[in-house]
Amino acid sequence: MSRNYNPDYNHREYQITQQRTDDRRNKYTDHERSHKSREYDYRRDNDKYKDKDRNKDREKEYSRERRYDREESKHRHDRDVKPPYDRERSDDRKYTQEYIPQSQQKPEISEQPLTSLYEAKGQLSTLVRISEKRKQLTSLYNGTTAEQWFLDELLTCFDVLIPRQSGITFLYSINRKVRQPYEPWYSAIISNVPAFLQYPTGPLLVIDLIKLLPESVVEDVAYECISMLREKSDEQYISLYIDIIRKFSKNDKIISQLFEFNWPELKGHQEIAVELISTLPTSSTDNLFTKYASQISYMTQDIDFVHTICAFLDYGSPNVREQIFALMMPSIRDLSMRDPSWNVLVNMIVTGSNEQIKKIAEILQQLIENSPTLPPHFDIVISRLLISLQVQDRINLVSNIMPHIDKLNKPKFVETIKYISMLWNE
Repeated sequence: MSRNYNPDYNHREYQITQQRTDDRRNKYTDHERSHKSREYDYRRDNDKYKDKDRNKDREKEYSRERRYDREESKHRHDRDVKPPYDRERSDDRKYTQEYIPQSQQKPEISEQPLTSLYEAKGQLSTLVRISEKRKQLTSLYNGTTAEQWFLDELLTCFDVLIPRQSGITFLYSINRKVRQPYEPWYSAIISNVPAFLQYPTGPLLVIDLIKLLPESVVEDVAYECISMLREKSDEQYISLYIDIIRKFSKNDKIISQLFEFNWPELKGHQEIAVELISTLPTSSTDNLFTKYASQISYMTQDIDFVHTICAFLDYGSPNVREQIFALMMPSIRDLSMRDPSWNVLVNMIVTGSNEQIKKIAEILQQLIENSPTLPPHFDIVISRLLISLQVQDRINLVSNIMPHIDKLNKPKFVETIKYISMLWNE
């Protein structure tokens, strides 16, 4: 046995050596496992890069950084790798600003106002998207032939402008400033009429087109508009149909298409019916009246239909007037007392014959004598009646209603009497 042999010491040294060996083995195993895991994560995140040489360079770069904490190293990317999504943003997961592709980036537009229309050349497709720039373009455009390039470039922007109300309004403003007829411009508008009519400003643009262009050019536009008549009853659409009637009053095809509608059912379109009655010949008016005749006694309670009945009295043939008087005379009392029915009675007094007016005067005189109170509008009815009666009939009516003058609006009635006395003196 060696003199230096110490069992306790040697055993203790063996244990220390063995522990160091185990520690090195465990450390190597943990390191290897960590390296394998990181290598897997890296390959998984970058599997879309197919260039093997570039991947090898990235692996070398990544292996040099493996000593750093994983939370820190996951944000380290070389310049060729697209960064991860910005996880602090909303769920739309947009890329951060520095990585937006060029095709998705908005071109830089100067905030300075345009001082010349030529500054917009080549940029209209972008400028028309900005409200302030549209206002500046409208102000700078003068409609001269030298600026036709502007219209040509604007034609390429129709797909951007037409789906929006602001775009339709912009085109309407530009169209009003066009001085010289330009066929490509008008052709583009005509081809997009159905799209224009979906927005409130669209009918105004179509009205300008109908007024400006020849009837033969816009005839198809008129057909397109009439096909949408039932769906549209707003003020601007009513104005459009009225202009169509005035433009095509002698076009039998257009007018016959308008007569196909059952107008008594279109309560919100009676202003168009009034335009038809006042514009067309009396023969056409007689045909239109047949659609109203069966319901006319009920229509006096609605102001829209009241205007239509008054139009028949003003512009209809004598035969139409006689039919209206025959239908209305049994209800003169009700007409005079109700609002708005009394407007029909006033129109009957103005358009009726002497005998018809005299008969109305007799009915109203009895009503004044027997009614305790009269509506506010009754003085207007009596005033129109006094003016329309013949002299002797007028004197008789005034004499008979004087005892009941307190029931009337005295200032208005006295004013009428003074006017009548002036007529007598003449």
